[in-house]
Amino acid sequence: MIEGGEAWNRDSGPEASGERPQRWRFSSRLWDLSAKLNPSSVNKLLKVRSAKSMPDTLKSRFKAMLIPEETIDRALSEVHRLDDWVGAWSRAAQRFMAESRREEATGEWEASSVARRNAAMCYHAAHLVTEDDPRIVRALRASAVQAFGQAITRLAPGTRRVGIPWRTRRLPAYLSIPIDLTEPAPLVVMLNGATTTKEETFIWTALLRERGFAILAVDWPGTGEAADGQPLSSYCDDMTEGIFDLIEAESDLDATKVAFFGASLGGVVAFRSAASDRRIAAVVALTPPFDPRPWVNSINPLVARQLVSLAGQAPSIQVLISDFSLPDVVSRVRCPALVFGAARDLVVPPDESVKLTSALGALGTLVWYPDGSHCLFDRVDDWMLVTAEWLTNLFELPAAEVGELVTPEHDSTQVDSSNTPVDAGLAPPTAGDTAESDPAESRPSDPVDSPENDDETGPDESHQA
Repeated sequence: MIEGGEAWNRDSGPEASGERPQRWRFSSRLWDLSAKLNPSSVNKLLKVRSAKSMPDTLKSRFKAMLIPEETIDRALSEVHRLDDWVGAWSRAAQRFMAESRREEATGEWEASSVARRNAAMCYHAAHLVTEDDPRIVRALRASAVQAFGQAITRLAPGTRRVGIPWRTRRLPAYLSIPIDLTEPAPLVVMLNGATTTKEETFIWTALLRERGFAILAVDWPGTGEAADGQPLSSYCDDMTEGIFDLIEAESDLDATKVAFFGASLGGVVAFRSAASDRRIAAVVALTPPFDPRPWVNSINPLVARQLVSLAGQAPSIQVLISDFSLPDVVSRVRCPALVFGAARDLVVPPDESVKLTSALGALGTLVWYPDGSHCLFDRVDDWMLVTAEWLTNLFELPAAEVGELVTPEHDSTQVDSSNTPVDAGLAPPTAGDTAESDPAESRPSDPVDSPENDDETGPDESHQA
């Protein structure tokens, strides 16, 4: 049962009212196949068909980064083994960097900035595959950060890089405040997953920014720029002190209307933060885990390898993933929460979002995508619209003049939560964390266009947390 809260199927019509979240009948079979994937088996598949044959649900992540489809197809077609991955995406990034310089030379600053943003996302895509050489990982990350930082201040006016004080470090972030404000803006703090970064999550927020929300996209400890020298762990909720210090120092931000948005593992960090800091007024979680301990041994081997690498070579995936457990946390959450679940999630078992919403009781609202996969990369516009409308209602903000959304309060497909059975077998007790992409490692065939090789100004490795 989803007790006290609400659940509604995003893709269902009025006839679905009162139904349980829809199960995917192929889930068990594909979970079993996913658990058997390893570098050797993936290389055999790539040798025959190249990465261009990967499912559209996996390609959708690159599309959500706004990388042009022809670039995605070209890069993936060059990958015939895992060792080809970094080189293929690095070459794509370098082509965009060259395009950016040509456009800049002719005075086309907007086209130049778009090309540079695309280069950043290609560099980011390049290190989604585990790379054993930390120097290459750092170079790719630094190149992505620099290119994105140079582009985003032009493409999103009112955006700047900031540092969030946390213990003895500063967490890198982008702060974007709407221009021409008439009153302080509500703030959404974006917390990425294990392999997503603040650059990627910032791209998702276009609709929120259009609706007048300020955005703070943060690399929390162990992720993105904050990965160097900092193991991945959910025990970093004390970073809210630095976040609210920043908010208080910005007169254009409303400290009473702050929501934390967490993608995958970032959802766990968002809930931990809300449990310890009552100033957080709302939590939004995108396909988060609830209690990984029962299914940790079934995590895809490629995902497990990547997570252990991100966690500073943790002794085991079991030790690492035990950090990201919420059953003992949710009882201390006092703010409303919006949870997005995906029936075809092959990274986090889909019933994790159902269990989380049930544990939240009356504070929880579950939005279910029967055809969705992990992080719902192919539905970013839709769940961002849901998020914008939900926060607008919660914070009692003026309704937007553009866009329409049927919200749970008056949706005819809303499920009566007090009578909604949740199938205990909604998904098999398997699968991984929040690493959204897999394959393993490779090296760039050409020198990475790193900050040291770029004659333009911008953030470099010395600015990393």
